[in-house]
Amino acid sequence: MSERVNFSGLVDIVASEQAAEAEDDEKLAAEHKLISKAAPLLLKRCFEDNLTNTQKCYIMLYYKQSMTIPRIAEIFGVNKATVSRTINRGRQRLLRAIRCETLKKTMKKGALN
Repeated sequence: MSERVNFSGLVDIVASEQAAEAEDDEKLAAEHKLISKAAPLLLKRCFEDNLTNTQKCYIMLYYKQSMTIPRIAEIFGVNKATVSRTINRGRQRLLRAIRCETLKKTMKKGALN
């Protein structure tokens, strides 16, 4: 005897997860746009000086190689959530470093005037 599977609950879960991912994608796009506008040398220095090697690796694969989070997770043998969290924390760390460096430059310019 085969049991009938009720997929309606699963469909609701998938739909809500897709909506959350779309919202996250919008936030990521806004952060990416902010990072992209930063001066290339500042971005490079902050990237090299402030991120862990894992964050650097995942971010490079994700943004430069256009690799998906599931693919990165598969390659490194880790959970997708781990890759996502690592990229997110790296972006946050990078944004803080850029803001800090920008503030330092602004304050330095203000002191010179």
